[in-house]
Formats: sequence, structure tokens, C-alpha cells
Amino acid sequence: MPLRLLLMILIGHGAEAQLYTFYERPHRWSATVEAGGISPVLAVNAEYSLFQTGRTFTVIHLGIGHTFTNYSLHSLPHALTLNYLLNRRKPRCPPPIGEPKQWFLEVGAGGLVFNSPKDKEYYRFTPIIGVRRYQTARYTRTRYFYKAQFTPLILGKLLPWGGIGLGMIL
Repeated sequence: MPLRLLLMILIGHGAEAQLYTFYERPHRWSATVEAGGISPVLAVNAEYSLFQTGRTFTVIHLGIGHTFTNYSLHSLPHALTLNYLLNRRKPRCPPPIGEPKQWFLEVGAGGLVFNSPKDKEYYRFTPIIGVRRYQTARYTRTRYFYKAQFTPLILGKLLPWGGIGLGMIL
């Protein structure tokens, strides 16, 4: 009888503890600030993670940027990327809320729409390759990430370009 009682207490406590774990719900939204990357100079973006699996997740990236040129002051960067976990220590950690210090390879494609172009080329397409690193802020459960991307702008020719970004999971 005491063994059954002990098992019931332990199983009940374990089930209750799982409700309050770090993995209790998938975090889908994040906000980022980027310098370079898809947007030529600066951009503020919202990102939404469509689906998450054990090692990968996809991100839809939408934002508004500033180009600081007479060509077009504002731009609308957008992208769809697939992120693949590079350093896996524990099984079944759903990204991007898993263990701290996760590195992801980011591969995808994106574009940039200019609001008032002076010529007929108002849309720019670019492939994206980069890395993301997720971390947890000390003494809190706030998750943030930083990323570096290589985004060669295709304007009839290949131009090397890149950018860095800092984001927070909402």
C-alpha cells in the first residue's frame, strides 16, 4: 500500500511539473532589428515560425526598412527560411525554445519591395544563407537570438552583401 501511494504522489507531481517546464508551448513570434541583410541599411521585422520539428523550423519574415537614399526611402523586406539545428545535445528539443546556446543554419530566399522606385525595377530577389544563435538572458527566461546572413543581391549580376540582426522571442 505505501508503494502505491508513493507512486501516485510521484506520478502526479511529475505530471504537474511538466505543465511548468520551459517547453510548455511553442514560441512562434519574434521581433528583430537588422542592419544589412535583405534590407539595404536598417529594418525592423516580425518573424513567425510556421512549423517546428525536432531539428528544424521555418520562419516567415516581414518588416519595414529604411534605405537612406533618394532612390527609395522605405523598403518592405520579406523572406521564407528553413533553420536547421547544428549542435544537438538533447533529443526532442523543439526549436527555438530548446536548450540555450543553439546554433542554426538558415537557408532560404527573400525579396525587397521599394515603395517609390525611380525606375521600373521595384522588386529585388535574393537567396539567403546564414547562422542564428539562440540564448537565454541571465536571471530571466527571456530568449533572444542574433544572426548573421549572407544575401547576395541579384540585380542582373551577383553582388556580395550581408547583414547582422538581433531579435527577441515574444
